Amino acid sequence: MIAGLTYYEILEYFLIYSFLGWCTEVVYQAIAKGIVVNRGFLNGPVCPIYGFGVVGIFMLAYLAGSSGRIEETNGLAVFAGGVAFATLIELIGGWALDKLFHARWWDYSAKPFNFHGYICLEFSILWGLGIVFIVREVQPFMAELTARSIPERIGWPVMAVLYLIYAVDLVVSVLIMAGLNRQMAELDEMREKMRVVSNGLSTRLGEGALDAAQHLEEARVQAALAGKELRDNAEELKEQLESEHRENEARARAYREELEKQLEQSRLEFEAKREEFLQKASSGKFFGTGRILRAFPDMEHHEHGELLEMIREHMNETRKADK
Repeated sequence: MIAGLTYYEILEYFLIYSFLGWCTEVVYQAIAKGIVVNRGFLNGPVCPIYGFGVVGIFMLAYLAGSSGRIEETNGLAVFAGGVAFATLIELIGGWALDKLFHARWWDYSAKPFNFHGYICLEFSILWGLGIVFIVREVQPFMAELTARSIPERIGWPVMAVLYLIYAVDLVVSVLIMAGLNRQMAELDEMREKMRVVSNGLSTRLGEGALDAAQHLEEARVQAALAGKELRDNAEELKEQLESEHRENEARARAYREELEKQLEQSRLEFEAKREEFLQKASSGKFFGTGRILRAFPDMEHHEHGELLEMIREHMNETRKADK
């Protein structure tokens, strides 16, 4: 037993409140934003942050209570503990996801009294009020219901299966995000190569113009110095300059055509790769990258923000076309 809870109860309540937290998120998104989406990092109907938060608060409430009954703990203490503990978990969770996947999954920067966009006073207070409601109203009912309807001899095998699914879901979700980051990195690399070729073409054209201007200036200087001698040999000098000019133009044209060919090839490869990427990224409505992006419509990527916005636009266009 740990802080008034058995290992069975800890594992059981974690699953229950992860699911109820997921339900809360789905309802909130539907009411606040008018969208129905499988909310959460994992593909299954669970939000682990709620499971960690609620079970942690149960332990703190038990330690703070004098009677050993969680629901009899002082309400103000439960509220303060809920605010502090839930906010800490949200801060750590947001920071960890940010560092692992280089993306901001939620952002409270527009809210007053926020800390780096990870947490804010408004939601911290809501967490506290929610925790008080759960401890006082929900948990007594949930404890009696599970004790009466789910004996441990059945609960252990069921939880073993659910936690196995949980673990597989976590691994798959991490791989999905890692794959998304890898694909976006590949597209950005291809786009950078296109910029290099384009810059090379611009540089070559500029250098060609400068060379032509330099030759013309040299001819003017020679004309000023040579005077009559230049006039006597004007035809010969003219042919020489025209020959050099044609050779320079031919070399510049060949180089330009090669660069344009490379640029066009790179563009076609990029478009094909981009289309394939957009189709894969936006196709999963209930699973995969598309599901995650729908679940977190305000996600911002630190390294590939432009591509992430491109995916969202493609998803919106697809959604409109399907209506």
